[in-house]
This record gives sequence, structure tokens and C-alpha cells, in this order.
Amino acid sequence: MMKNIMTNKKKVVIVSVILAAVLAAVYFGISLSGNKGVKVSGYTTLSKKDLINSISASGTFESINSRNVYSTLNYPVKIINAKLGEKVTAGETLAILDTSTLALDIEQQRSVLLNSETNSELADSQANLQSAEIELENKKKSYEIDKVLFDAGAVSQNDLDKAETDYKTAQINYDKLFSAYNSTKIKANQDLNTNKIALQKLEKDLADSVIKAPITGTVTSIYAVVGAIENGLLFVVEDTDNLKVTTNVKEYDMGKVNPEQIVYIKSDATGDKIINGRIVSISPSSTKDAAGKSNTSSNVIFETRVDVIDKNPGLKIGMNARLNIILDKKSNVYAVPYEAITKNSNNQDVVYAIASVNGKKMVKELIVSTGLETDLYTEISGEELTDGTEIINDVTGVKDGDIVDLQTVTQ
Repeated sequence: MMKNIMTNKKKVVIVSVILAAVLAAVYFGISLSGNKGVKVSGYTTLSKKDLINSISASGTFESINSRNVYSTLNYPVKIINAKLGEKVTAGETLAILDTSTLALDIEQQRSVLLNSETNSELADSQANLQSAEIELENKKKSYEIDKVLFDAGAVSQNDLDKAETDYKTAQINYDKLFSAYNSTKIKANQDLNTNKIALQKLEKDLADSVIKAPITGTVTSIYAVVGAIENGLLFVVEDTDNLKVTTNVKEYDMGKVNPEQIVYIKSDATGDKIINGRIVSISPSSTKDAAGKSNTSSNVIFETRVDVIDKNPGLKIGMNARLNIILDKKSNVYAVPYEAITKNSNNQDVVYAIASVNGKKMVKELIVSTGLETDLYTEISGEELTDGTEIINDVTGVKDGDIVDLQTVTQ
């Protein structure tokens, strides 16, 4: 009987040991599973920032005021005063052409004009007309006297007829000379005007032979060569202090872009420095093709002018510009990636923060309100948001109360 009792005791002990082992395994399994935690892809440490919604574009820096300086004269270049990169003022002499032959042409044309003004042919015609006028007046008076004498019986019919004939002949001669005088006068006036115009043209050519700057700016190109006949482009003068950028806005974005909007401009030469600009004008039609017709393809764009507001000596004409057309801006706000925001069971917008609870990193749900959205970030606000709060970037598979696996947390 004692043997049976001992056997039963052994069975109880064995069962107790097995049960304890099972309970321990379950306990430790649960603990290990809990310590593993939820894996997250990264987090954002909250700090106040400026949030900007913008449209990206590109273009090239150009001068707001650029002028090509031409010459249409066939005279060689005598002197070049301008230097490349030199600042000039409007009216300043850039070059002078060799006009030695032109000076002789002007003197000759002045003599021709003087002869036109003292036209001997016109003077002779006028003298002949004046003589004919005197003759006509005399014949008229003689005829009128003879008519009176004829009525008084003092002259014969033959004498009266002869006086009348002489008067008519004088009238015909006067009319002929008057017509000739008018023709001569018209021709003389035409010649005079022609010679005046010719002299004025020569004098203008002389004035134009002094090549002057049309605007105040910088000489950015010189094509003139001393001794060469430069009938064409000689210089380019541009205002290098006042710049613009011509860019293109896509059809999709046209409803968001308006004149007077602020534009942030960057260039390789100025690094990350933001240079302020402003939209001045937007083309009322899309860009044209080679035939002058509006582009109706799938890639419809509208030419847009942006004036550079900030002066920066690092910017040069011809440099490439990177633009951000500012659609909306919020200053001093919190922002997180779009994927960091989700809905809770009450359909409220929430984010998940990484909170320290009893020495462990755990997921804590924070109710937020959303604001401005950009391509990458969304504005959030809430009573529990503070600087330094760590917000999980991707909430997929994450829930309130989860333990965070520290080894997988990356910022």
C-alpha cells in the first residue's frame, strides 16, 4: 500500500512540473512576443516651419530691357569706344564710323541746294511774265482809249480793230508765259524739296555715324570691328540690374497661377539662397508653333513672365533659373508627411506619436486638425502637439498602444 501511495505522489509531482513548464512557456512566449514591438519605417520630429504649396518651373535669366544696336550705313568703323562688360549711359558714344567721303557729299549737296534756291530758270520765267503783264496792261489801256475815241469819231474802225487785236495778242502771250512760269515754279519747288531731303539724309547719316547707346546698361556683346564695314548688328546693350525669367506654365496649373503671385527663384550660382520674384504677365494663349498657330497638342503650355525683385550680383543673363510659384504659404506651423495622418474609429484625423511609457517606446494616438497640403507635407495642429514630438511617418499596421521596436525607428 505504501508503494501505491508513493507512486501517486510521483505522478502528482510530474503533472505539477509539466503544468508549471507549460505556464512558464506561455508566459515567456507572450513576453517575448510583446518585446518584439511594431516596426515603423521612420518618424518626424515636430518643429515649427514654413509650409509652402508651390508649382515648380524653370527658365533662363534675361534682361528686362535689352537693345540691339544696328547701323545701316556702308562706312567702315573708325573708332570703338565701348568695352565688353562696361556700363554705359543712354546717349553715350559706343563707336564712330569713318565718314570722310560723306563730308564731301554733304558739301556738294549744299551747293546743289543753294542753286535750287536761286533757280535762274525760274527767275527768267518770272521776269518774262512781269514784262508780259506790263505789255498786257498797256495794250488794254490803249484799246479802252481807242473805244472812247471811236465813239467820239476821233479814230477809225481800222485803228480800233488793230488796238483790239494787239490787246488779245498780249493776253494770249501773257497766258502762255503765266502757264510756263507756273510749270517752272512747280519743278523748281520739287527740285528744291528733293535737294533738301537729300541733304537732310546725308546729314542724318553723318549724325548716325556716331553710334550711341540707346539705353543705360551694360555692353554684353560687341560685333563691331575697326576698319570693317559693319552694316548690321554692332552692339548689344542690356540692363543687367533688372532681370526677368521667361518660363512656361502647364495647362493643368493655369487655374492656380495669376499675376502678382510671389515666386521663389534659385540658381546654381547662388546656391540655396531664395531670390524673390513676381509674376508680371501670363500669355492669353498657349505657345505658338512654327506656323504661328496655338499649340493644341497634349503638352499645352503658356508663356509666363517673372520679374526678379531682389538684386543679386551673382545672377547673370543667360543663367538657368529654378522657380517655385507660391500658391499658398503658412508660417510657423507643424507639418508631417501625408501618410502620417489617418482616421480613428470616431472618424477623427489622428497621428501616432512615439511616447515613452515606463521606459518603453509606445504608440500614442493624437487627435489633430489638418490644414494646408503640399505635394509632400500636410499642416497639422492639436492641443497635444509640441516641439520634439516624434510622429510616425507611415501608419500602416500601427495602432494606439503598440510597443515600438527601437531598432527599426529611423528619422
